[in-house]
Amino acid sequence: MTYLPARCDTLMIPSGAAGDHLFFITTDACAAGKHLLVNVTSIKPDRHVDDTCIIKAGEHRFVTHDSYILYRGAIIDDGVRLGRMVDGWVYRKGDAASDELTTRILAGFADSPFTPRHVTAYLRGLSTATGGEKVA
Repeated sequence: MTYLPARCDTLMIPSGAAGDHLFFITTDACAAGKHLLVNVTSIKPDRHVDDTCIIKAGEHRFVTHDSYILYRGAIIDDGVRLGRMVDGWVYRKGDAASDELTTRILAGFADSPFTPRHVTAYLRGLSTATGGEKVA
């Protein structure tokens, strides 16, 4: 069965020697079939933390340590490509995030000083496409 990505889904995506990282899919597909994804990373001593969106251990089954959303590493990816990567066992589908958690993560894009400009423009375009409904 073909995987179709959706808002609130999570994916385990290989990230080099560090292993897989948990990515949250924060949007449904836009008109161009793309989704906005962002990963979560553990809070570690002596490492800079973007405190815009802290995820406490246990807020998602995979999050076992207090962590933060790495807005500067957000990616916009094609839904068909994401489906192929899951179907081909390159990415693994994780447990879905709650709507509340996904909404909080999505709202952080507007607040984080580290959100890349192309992501802000993408979200602005989604807001325009939804008739001005606030996306982030």
